Amino acid sequence: SDEGVPCFCHVFNLKLGLGDDNSSDIVRLAVSDDALVLAYSDGRIVLCNWDGPEGDSTRFAKEIPKRCVWRLPSECGSPTALVQGGSSVGGLVFAGTERGRIAVFKLHEEKVHKVATSHAPNAISAMLLSPEIVKLGAEAPAAKGLHLDMNLCCALFSGDSAGRIQRTWFCANFQANATGIAPHPELESELVAELASPVLALEICEQSGRLLISTAARVAVIDGVLSPEPLDAAEESKVRWIGSRPHRGELTATFIPMFGPERLIAARPGGRLWVAEASSGQVHTTLKFQGAGSEDKAVLGRLMLLNNGKVLSWSRTGTGIGDDVTDNSAITLLDLKTIAVCREWSMPPVTDAAFT
Repeated sequence: SDEGVPCFCHVFNLKLGLGDDNSSDIVRLAVSDDALVLAYSDGRIVLCNWDGPEGDSTRFAKEIPKRCVWRLPSECGSPTALVQGGSSVGGLVFAGTERGRIAVFKLHEEKVHKVATSHAPNAISAMLLSPEIVKLGAEAPAAKGLHLDMNLCCALFSGDSAGRIQRTWFCANFQANATGIAPHPELESELVAELASPVLALEICEQSGRLLISTAARVAVIDGVLSPEPLDAAEESKVRWIGSRPHRGELTATFIPMFGPERLIAARPGGRLWVAEASSGQVHTTLKFQGAGSEDKAVLGRLMLLNNGKVLSWSRTGTGIGDDVTDNSAITLLDLKTIAVCREWSMPPVTDAAFT
């Protein structure tokens, strides 16, 4: 809501024309200002215009169908990561899978475009689309088989269950070309880093372009990932760890502008949040949260920044990949201004969350 309090709803109760088939679980979701994208365990990828079947489309939503349904090829396996591009990239939808494949879906096309990566056989566990358009030079790793206009490209970052992070360039302004994506595109993927722990979340600082990587053991920051120059994954010095102590489980980090342009918060065991500096990795302070109305420590896990200093945390057991999700999820709404827990919920396992 506008006050930063999350609104929970069952997507089948929304008038999105999803049908009555509730047999498949929603495993991932992605949102933009114009559309909601859902990934189902049976391989379906469903995009719905936010305006719904009865609404009047505005902005880029005018070009988005009321509902698009794609299906991943059987050889790709089930979806494990999802990201949607906004109007600047024509609303492309990317789905990562349990077998290390990336599929690209384009509006008004039924064809599934596959992207060559070296993630296989590891599951792709997180993906991120760069917020900036980058002009690739003549010597930079450009995309093969795509119709580039002045080499203006976006970067797709993907992380997998083995801790490998890759960067793949693709044409950002393909929408102006009649042919769009080539029938069999082969995109050059580069290894960004190998962190030896499952990647949980990826985020880019809009001010500095630093990549924030949350894994099941540590949180790391890497500089220069939006540079058009080829990356050197063997350069270990470029990986900057946040804090000195590792953790276990689904504890993630997120940038927090209210504390400074380079500040981030990282969930820690025992209801704690580190406040750290991305440029140095130094932890400046630790915030401690108790459960709402109790003396128990708050249960923290994955973090998502909302409005007005609010942060949503959700935790679950298991990796979230395949069948490795059990028990209930603890949902916690934090107020960073008062350093207090606003509300807590307990519900069936949450597989994903998004905010726009």
